[in-house]
Amino acid sequence: MIDQNTNDWNYHLVNYYFVYDIMQEILRTPIFHQVEEDALIWRAEKNGQYSVKSAYHLCVDNIADDSHLHGCDSIWRLKVPLKVKNLLWRVCRGYLRTRARLLDKGVNCTSLCGFSDEKYEDMTHVLFDCPRARNL
Repeated sequence: MIDQNTNDWNYHLVNYYFVYDIMQEILRTPIFHQVEEDALIWRAEKNGQYSVKSAYHLCVDNIADDSHLHGCDSIWRLKVPLKVKNLLWRVCRGYLRTRARLLDKGVNCTSLCGFSDEKYEDMTHVLFDCPRARNL
């Protein structure tokens, strides 16, 4: 579509392949005659080199909404046993192993509570609603 001698649109070729309206739009499109050498640049790194690690950090920093997780950082500074910190961290992140979470992960199991057999076992039920779990 570009004439190699003049570095401009090849009018006859564009006219041959396209209808008049499209041809006019193509011919109005400017062609930059001073083309610099192409280069791949990854702006997430100072050296311009792509890495999976830098792409991950870019996604976490700019795309993922992790504002709900910032309260979890202070859990590790608490002066309580490690197992309590671990439980709080799992609750904060939504990693508590409930039957609802297992079903979400594709595990074939019932969704009912193991203690009461009548309630849907999610994090709220295990932590607040189930009397047997509260006693534990």
